[in-house]
Amino acid sequence: MNGEMLFAAMVLMGIGYMILSGIMGIKWGLLYRVTGNLWVGLGDHLFNNTVATNMLHVISLTGADELQIVRIMIAQLISFVFVLAVYSKNKKQPDDPRLQENGTILIKTGGNHHVNPIL
Repeated sequence: MNGEMLFAAMVLMGIGYMILSGIMGIKWGLLYRVTGNLWVGLGDHLFNNTVATNMLHVISLTGADELQIVRIMIAQLISFVFVLAVYSKNKKQPDDPRLQENGTILIKTGGNHHVNPIL
């Protein structure tokens, strides 16, 4: 019958979607940390739904797209690695020990202390 799926394929697809949800949640959190903007994650979700999910349907002999989760996982893993690389590159450096609570840096010059704002 059209649209039927084997039980093993159904279980695999369910496990795949649970893993996929975790990867996408972490990726969107990293995107927010890098940009400070929720719209970037929403744009990523739109791109994922448009390209990896809706444009790449394949019909098998049973009529169901049993390998859809594999294509989506590959696309999300590639995207996740890219976002992780960007996050690692943009990660904040360790705190400067001269950093003051008010956002300024204390600079010592010859016995006088000067406070310069961080730009």
